[in-house]
Amino acid sequence: MYLFLDAADNSGKITVALFVAQDKKIKILKKISSKILAEDILVLLDKILKQTELTAADFKGVVVTVGPGPYTALRVSLSIGNSLAYGLKIPIAGVGKEENLEKMISEGLRKLGRVKVGKYVTKIKMQKLKIN
Repeated sequence: MYLFLDAADNSGKITVALFVAQDKKIKILKKISSKILAEDILVLLDKILKQTELTAADFKGVVVTVGPGPYTALRVSLSIGNSLAYGLKIPIAGVGKEENLEKMISEGLRKLGRVKVGKYVTKIKMQKLKIN
């Protein structure tokens, strides 16, 4: 099972999803999206794990969005993803924000196959602000 974290939504919505990959097909086991503060991502993660009766030890990898999006939310989700990857000794991959969840997950899985355990995601795509 894999973890997906998306904090790159400009409306403030955070998405946490658990998914599996079988025969090159993605099956989303559980997804929760909520308008919460970025620091509450762990609350969502805890909720989704309790609902599925799974634990973080079941993770095989982490996919996290790197933007463009709100800087603070991206930094918090990256910190959580990197910490889990480091602590569980699993790979992590960053993906750009897309409208389609399955497309982001597919890209993340492709990248996870090439990433060595112990590598971190550090690059964030900042959104450009328009000043009138």
